[in-house]
Amino acid sequence: MPENFIEKISETLQQKGYITECDPFMPGVQGLLYARSPGAFRLGFAKVEDHFLFLDWENAIFSRQDLLISANQSFSKFVNQKFTVPHSLRLRIPNLAVIAISQTEFPEETIRFAQTTYFIPWYGGEASQILLIDLEKKTIYYHELTHIRQTGSLPLSHTLDVLLASCQQGL
Repeated sequence: MPENFIEKISETLQQKGYITECDPFMPGVQGLLYARSPGAFRLGFAKVEDHFLFLDWENAIFSRQDLLISANQSFSKFVNQKFTVPHSLRLRIPNLAVIAISQTEFPEETIRFAQTTYFIPWYGGEASQILLIDLEKKTIYYHELTHIRQTGSLPLSHTLDVLLASCQQGL
């Protein structure tokens, strides 16, 4: 298990003001670490709340991409319970990231998926993405934003700014 990495990430995110919880209880998801911003902050025209969930690729989701996607959906459902305004009317949105941590190499198909996929419901009100961290190679795979503006690009790029800097320190 990547305990040392999780400890370092938790400390780094706490130093940035995030609230962290090790081994969080969430229906349908077995997480290593849950981190969230202490409140909403302005990002463009919306207020955003960060929610990050770190998972063990081998032991929690058994190295399966379908279970990773399912974990993202369960995490989204868990976070969205706290929001009473319907998605399409929100001015305060959750910005989610599910981060799978592995001590071995990820399948090429899963890497491609993480690099090309992000989740924005058609009705808006949420942004989500998946990151993969290969501890053996000390490599982070993530959705690469295009030069063409895409829906949700502000929260997605903010997540990358926070997590890439934090995770690099832990590697």
